[in-house]
Order: sequence, then structure tokens, then C-alpha cells
Amino acid sequence: MSPRIAAIVERARQSALAFPVAVLVAGLMLAISETAYYGAESRLTRLVAMGSARLELLRVMRRVVEAESGQRGYILTGGEEYLAPYRSARQELGDAMQRLEQLYAQVGDAEAQRMRAAVAQQINARIAEIDEVLRLHNEGRHAAAMDVLRSGIGREHMVQLRESVDA
Repeated sequence: MSPRIAAIVERARQSALAFPVAVLVAGLMLAISETAYYGAESRLTRLVAMGSARLELLRVMRRVVEAESGQRGYILTGGEEYLAPYRSARQELGDAMQRLEQLYAQVGDAEAQRMRAAVAQQINARIAEIDEVLRLHNEGRHAAAMDVLRSGIGREHMVQLRESVDA
């Protein structure tokens, strides 16, 4: 075989190997790119859920403060119109807690689930204390209602709730 023919055959062999190698490298690059994309998308989805949960927690805090404010206005003035924010907040808190549960499920973190449970417990305790004060007041047991208010239980619940929300 002439050297010229040998060189042509060698080039053909090299180009025959070059194409499968190029396809393999391109496939590997595509696989790495797709893996990185799905990982980034998953992290981004989690961050969006965490941000939404944070906003929902702030809305919940606002509703609890509205319930407290309505309670105080009613106890100080006796005006039924002060109970409207309390009733509205009380009703909306249940919906807000369901939204929080859905958001924390998206986050999928055990610590987030524990925090959601702690927030729910503290909200329920605070609302139960507000309910108790209103019940005592409506029964004409004004001194007992004031004793519960002065005990600082509500303040303690709110401090714990704020700490949980901040966490």
C-alpha cells in the first residue's frame, strides 16, 4: 500500500472515531446541563415556597393583632362594632393556617413542619385566651376578664408567636 493511500485510510479511521466521541461528549454535556437545571429549579421552587410562607406568616400575625385590637376596643367601650375586626380575623385565621400548611408541605423540610405546628399551637392559644376574656366580659365577670388580661398570658403567647415567626 502506498504511503498516500495509507494516510487516507488513517484519516478515515480517525474521523470515524471522532464522530462517535463527539456525540458521546455532547450527550454527557447535555446530561450534566439537565441535571444542573433540575437541581436549580427544585431549589428555586423551594425558595419561592419559603418566601410565600413568610408572607403568609406576616398576614397571620396581622390577623392576630387585629383580633387583639378588636378585643381591647370592645372591652374598653362595649361597642359591638369593635368585634368586627376580631370576628373577621378569627374567621380568616383558619384559612391562613391551611395555606401555611400547603406552603410548608411544598418546602418539605421537617424543621419547617415543626415550626408550622408551633405557630399553629401559639395562634390557637392566643385566640383561646382572647375568646376567654370576651366570654368572661360578656358574662358580666369584668373583674375576672381583667385579671386574665393583667396576667400577661396573652403577651407571653404573642412573644412566643413573634419568635416562631422570626425563626
